[in-house]
Amino acid sequence: MSYPGVPPGGSDEPDKREASDTPVEEAASESALPPGGPNELERREAVASEEPLPGEDATDKSLPQGNPLGQEEAAASEELQPGTWPQVPGEEERVQSHGDLPGVQAHTADPDMQKRDLQETPEPGTAYTYRTYSLSTYGIRRTNHNKTHSIKMFSLSPVVKSTEESWSSSAQLTKEQSAHTVFCLNIKTMPLNWYAVTWRQVPEQYNRTTSNCQVEVTGLHPREEYHFSVATLSQDGRQSSSVERFIHTEIPVPESLAVSSITGSSARISWKVPSKMQKTPHSFLVSYQREGSEPNYISSKSCNTVITGLTPGTDYTVRVQTELQHGGKSPPASLQIHLGVPLSDLLSAVGLSNLQGGKLTLSSVLEINSNMLCDTPAQGSQQLSWLFLKKLMMSNLNARNLQCDQLMHMSSSTNVTEDSYDAMNPLDLITALFHCADPFLQQEIVSKMFMCQFAVPLLLPNCDTQQSTLMLWAMRDLVKNYKAHYSSEGRIVEMEIAMVSFVRVGESSLYKSQTLNKLISNSSQPNEPFIHHDMPCGDVPRRISDGLVEVSWYLPCGNKNIDIFTQPVAVANLRGDSRSFEAQVSFLCQTSAAVFIFTDDPEGDLSPFTNTKRKAELFLVTNSQRKDIVDELKKTCRQHKLKEDHVIMRTNQNESDFVKILRLLVKNIVESNVVKTNMITFTSTARQIGILVDEDSSGCQNAKQNVEGISEMVKNVVAFKEEQLPLHGTIWKEISQLEKERYRLRKANRDQGIQHYTSALDTQEQELRKQQHQRDISDAMANFIAGISQSNKESLYFLKWLKIQLDTVSRNNLSTLRQLYKDCCRKNLQDNELIKMLDEQISNCLLGPEHFFRELGQIYECACSLTQDNPARQQVQHLPRLCAQMLLDGFPVELVDGDASNIPMKWISAVLTELHQLVDKKSRILVLTVLGVQSTGKSTLLNTMFGVQFAVSSGRCTRGAFMLLIKVSEELISELKCDFIMVIDTEGLMSPELAALDISSEHDNELATLVIGLSDITIINVAMENSIEMKDVLQIAVHAFLRMKEAGKKRRCLFVHQNVSDMSAHDNNKRDRNKLVDQLNEMTWAAATMEKKAANTKFTDVMKYDPDKDSYYIPGLWHGTPPMAPVSTGYSETVYELKKSLLGLLQSDEIICNDAVKFQKWTESLWKSVKFENFIFNFRNSLVADAYSDVCTEYNSWEWTFQTEMNSWRVAKTTVISNCGLTEKNVNISELQTQVRDMLHEASVKLDKELQTIKDNIEKYFQQKDNKVHLVEKYKQDFHTSATTLRQQTWHSVRQCLEQAVEIRKGMEKVNTIKDKQRKTIETKVLELIKQCHGRGTDLSEDDVKEEFDKMWREGMSELSNVDLQQTDVHQHALHLLKENLREKSGCVSEILSQVDLKTSGQGEFTVKEDCVDMDQFITNLTDLIKDMEISVAQEYDMRASRTHITEIIEQLAPKPHDLLFSSLCGCGHQCPFCKTPCEAGVLGHTTHFSNMHRPRAFGRYTCHDSKKLIADICTTAVLSDGRFSGPDTNWDWIPYKEYKETYPDWDIAGDASIEASDYWKYVMKEFNRELANYYNAEPADIPDEWKALTKQDALTSLKKAFKM
Repeated sequence: MSYPGVPPGGSDEPDKREASDTPVEEAASESALPPGGPNELERREAVASEEPLPGEDATDKSLPQGNPLGQEEAAASEELQPGTWPQVPGEEERVQSHGDLPGVQAHTADPDMQKRDLQETPEPGTAYTYRTYSLSTYGIRRTNHNKTHSIKMFSLSPVVKSTEESWSSSAQLTKEQSAHTVFCLNIKTMPLNWYAVTWRQVPEQYNRTTSNCQVEVTGLHPREEYHFSVATLSQDGRQSSSVERFIHTEIPVPESLAVSSITGSSARISWKVPSKMQKTPHSFLVSYQREGSEPNYISSKSCNTVITGLTPGTDYTVRVQTELQHGGKSPPASLQIHLGVPLSDLLSAVGLSNLQGGKLTLSSVLEINSNMLCDTPAQGSQQLSWLFLKKLMMSNLNARNLQCDQLMHMSSSTNVTEDSYDAMNPLDLITALFHCADPFLQQEIVSKMFMCQFAVPLLLPNCDTQQSTLMLWAMRDLVKNYKAHYSSEGRIVEMEIAMVSFVRVGESSLYKSQTLNKLISNSSQPNEPFIHHDMPCGDVPRRISDGLVEVSWYLPCGNKNIDIFTQPVAVANLRGDSRSFEAQVSFLCQTSAAVFIFTDDPEGDLSPFTNTKRKAELFLVTNSQRKDIVDELKKTCRQHKLKEDHVIMRTNQNESDFVKILRLLVKNIVESNVVKTNMITFTSTARQIGILVDEDSSGCQNAKQNVEGISEMVKNVVAFKEEQLPLHGTIWKEISQLEKERYRLRKANRDQGIQHYTSALDTQEQELRKQQHQRDISDAMANFIAGISQSNKESLYFLKWLKIQLDTVSRNNLSTLRQLYKDCCRKNLQDNELIKMLDEQISNCLLGPEHFFRELGQIYECACSLTQDNPARQQVQHLPRLCAQMLLDGFPVELVDGDASNIPMKWISAVLTELHQLVDKKSRILVLTVLGVQSTGKSTLLNTMFGVQFAVSSGRCTRGAFMLLIKVSEELISELKCDFIMVIDTEGLMSPELAALDISSEHDNELATLVIGLSDITIINVAMENSIEMKDVLQIAVHAFLRMKEAGKKRRCLFVHQNVSDMSAHDNNKRDRNKLVDQLNEMTWAAATMEKKAANTKFTDVMKYDPDKDSYYIPGLWHGTPPMAPVSTGYSETVYELKKSLLGLLQSDEIICNDAVKFQKWTESLWKSVKFENFIFNFRNSLVADAYSDVCTEYNSWEWTFQTEMNSWRVAKTTVISNCGLTEKNVNISELQTQVRDMLHEASVKLDKELQTIKDNIEKYFQQKDNKVHLVEKYKQDFHTSATTLRQQTWHSVRQCLEQAVEIRKGMEKVNTIKDKQRKTIETKVLELIKQCHGRGTDLSEDDVKEEFDKMWREGMSELSNVDLQQTDVHQHALHLLKENLREKSGCVSEILSQVDLKTSGQGEFTVKEDCVDMDQFITNLTDLIKDMEISVAQEYDMRASRTHITEIIEQLAPKPHDLLFSSLCGCGHQCPFCKTPCEAGVLGHTTHFSNMHRPRAFGRYTCHDSKKLIADICTTAVLSDGRFSGPDTNWDWIPYKEYKETYPDWDIAGDASIEASDYWKYVMKEFNRELANYYNAEPADIPDEWKALTKQDALTSLKKAFKM
């Protein structure tokens, strides 16, 4: 077949012969494949110059075999015509040519010969290679010429490639064209001629000429036979014979085969109809099989099907073929699917079966349980998740290195099967936990992983639904700072950072994750963000985590010697074969700046990367050592339009060099002008692809909208606070100052009077409260209250969003202000006023949820100043419950306002009370506190120890004190004896902001005293580099511990030395610890001297401290240079040991916990006492009084039992004595005396026994671990003394009773003797009368007999009246009994009795002694009280008494209740030296007197020295003031009230400046002011206006409150 007229340039247009359609030709373009690296470039140059390659023999005359460049050799050589070669200039030598046909000899030519015909006849279709080179005269090959000319040559008959190979090539090309069936023809010859190509299908024939060696023919029909022929056309028009081949086109393969969804036992498969098959009737045949089994078949007419009945955890091969109706099937499209185990099965295996769907909460993870004290490895897979969480919450780098105990003891050769759950890939464990964690725990897990430099989930897969979730909310709380060109700090998701993604297609011999770890890790600071094959259990097959996309960040520190990249970069890593995760691939291609594809199969399907709307540049990374890899890479680049320089092939480089190449590429990407985006913008891409977004829940979105309503109001933080949060600003600070002044009375004017001054302070506070009340609730606060009033989950979302957005606003404001401050300081002429203003704004520019809670507290406190029935007060009663719920949910609540340095006590009290109710009164609390210098890592220490969320951020330190609750598990409640552990994070001492102020020392002392007083264990945090500040902190702490010891609490203390690099510091620092103890002892002595408690000379006198056991040395927090430094493992492990020690100490029997209500009372009392200048002498608080009252109640019950027992014994013995000798005529007195002596001995023994019972009860009471017993420990001996005194008094009473019984019995015997004598006398008289009457001999009348009898009776009675009886001096006897009874009471009554004559007493007008004055009102109240008691007792004894009057029943009781009541109320008889109120100490023999209800000093006859006016000041207020007193006890010297104990050391007067104190006596004072003045011959007192407003009801309320009625 000839083609006349074909020009030398040729034509590629086909010539149709007898055809109706013209097929379209698409010539395959050939492009040079770029080198895969420097070695490949070297190889290419060596081949072009014919230099021998490494390892090749230089004398080898053949071309290198297996050269991946193939025909490129000819292109690299000089162009030669077949059979010709050029002469080498300047050489007169022979030229030799050589062909590579076997058996053909070399030919030589003359030097002037420029052309030679080949002598041999080449075999058709055979390739030849010819070389020319110079020979010397002697036939020696010259080596000084570095160029050998070579050419490949073919015979004129071309060779057609096989059908199968052609189809394989065309299949790849047709995907992109996707419209035609294609046959690809490869012709092995040099492109020196034109070729005639003919193909025909009867009756049509097509012709085409081409100069290319490959022709692509389209438009063929499936499953048809075609006849192809190819001939060579020379330039002069000659044509070779044709090479012919018959081919059969195949049926198109189904396209885009993918898994739509997958479960544990089923999978949905989908695909697309092949191109141009819509008009051809067809169906699809689906087959699936697992290894070693026969295939199963499904026929489908649609493009999807569901395969059911699959085995979980098994790999299946799925094939889909196109099937024609008349027969024939296409080659199969296939994919591998892995049926991971159902999520529920794996969750059950790791102990999370009941927690799927977000049921695992943060509070349950932070709960104090036995696992926290256990160091044993996991005994089974069910413990792995909890062990991981335990370590992660403490920021332990080893958290991911988890294995079951049995796996640790397996030999290395032991294989772990995929069906076994004994081994768990850490990625599966992390994925499972995220599926179980609620949104807030997810956020905390991500934060802890971020601190450890672990990669965190970006896209979380669900193996059941095959859907992924973008974990944006989980990453919302990540905050980091870095330094590129300038320092920057912010939330990771808001930063504009380029992301580079890494995926795997098919198999890859390169360990992708391990490579990534080295890519973003410095050799001097290696990190392992991504879990890899060589980590513990990293080689365990993944079950549910394939499809997981992790992300890690590289952030520069600004040091070019350390930084790997100068710009921040995010690195994403897709787990598993990317061909199975089309959605994840699409997401990464649209959000990344570049995607690196790791594969060993360059011809693998990359269409998911090229068919998407990708913005990312694609890079191909391979490690294949196959000889034909370059051809395949070239083909892949052409097929998928990859740039030639985007192929990275690791050949002979070591790992370090290979990583350097990757770093260079990533660096170029990051530093180029790529579009950087933040992760918030990922949400739109995710939603378009069908990826879920965790922030799309309604609760999260609603909370976000509510918060945006607040954050949009914040333009300027300072202005926002003034407008929207006005109550806790200046007004609250002024109220706080007034409160402290009321307690300290520093500015009181002596001439004004203390009560008038305190009344003026109260008036000012009321005015400030009125100002608060006049302010309406702002819009921001209304939104805030609405936000926290929602359901529990939505309220937590609200608080989180509020914290996030306000933190962003504050950070932006702070950054701007700091820059302005820096600019001002740089100026030569500094504007001091502007600098001062900016400094103040920087201090006030922070805004967070705590400010809203402060405002909430002031709204509540302001409402509490109103009357009970005020509607405004009723509207805020629910607010404390909201805050209490936040506390239960793990949200820190502010205890001490850091700006006002005050506690809103009404608010805190209400919150703790509501907390007590929310937990059904199961609110026992143990308190742990950290105290130390500012910025020494106190908050970080607590966060690491307990996994909590105290705010930590560079340049922004804790202000005030925050409390946070951690629940104790049921299993540990009995051991710890508490329900919660309260952790208090405090403001750092020695704050630079307060250092220049006069209140700095006062503020630190107040805070230290408060937190040490509240805590059961105090951690003194000491940074080793701050040795000077450490000494100041210790001085403050020693004062606080001393005060607590004097208040009855001896606290426990631990010293934590941070930033200690030497791990053997504890062993090596024995000498330093001894020096520390010496310093502490010296400080204790100095503090005790200052506080006038010189008995405390050693540190261990005021607290429990063992320098060897209670000292901890902790290394630095970071392992390396931030921001890429993870938390040091040494730090985490040491903090864990500290935590175990703390929990062990909390189990000590010496520590007693309070419930929330008692803790509230203790806090209130403690804070009130802290506000006094002289703390120790004013710490007689209500809790101590309550504790004393409780022990008195117990003691009274023991005393009552004692007296009842002895009274019963006494009644029995007196009855025996009374009945003695009743059956006998005469009583033997000596025997009776002997019997009485025996009774007295028996009484003594019984009294000793009963006394010992009381003493045993006392000891048991003080040994019990009640929360208040330790407060009255010092009174224990008083109760022992009282019991001994009771025994003595009872002994005297019993002896007296028995002696009286004997005397009565003796008297009765005398009476009986007299009666017998008189009876005999009367009988004798009667007998004599009878005889006389009989002797008269006459009968007497009845009247005569009566007359005689009366006469005889009168005479007899006159004789009987002469019996002599001993007379008794009743007055003296009564006086003796009174003195005996009051002998041990040294009060005024005893003194009066010593001067009284009872014979003359009571004869004159009744008067009241001055020292015993009492008011009518008191008598009336007491009378009413007694009447109430009578009614109550009558009801008690009603059934027993029946109609008998109550007084008769009382008279029958022994001992008499009124006697005991009088004895109890009378007390010891001592009175307050100022107001004359009686001592209320309830036991006998006490040495310290006190009263809970003092009264104005006017009742103690105190008058003003100059005006002679009665003094209305109450002594509880006077002892707080700078006033002075004088009197006989001071020799009329003036003594400061604050030093009253020097004059009256046995009296303890509790300072109380509150306006409610002693309202009863204030009312009495203002009602009887003139009467008292007249009685004392003084002028009436000046009554404060507030007293005049008091009513009788106020007085009664005060009385009931004082006596707990």
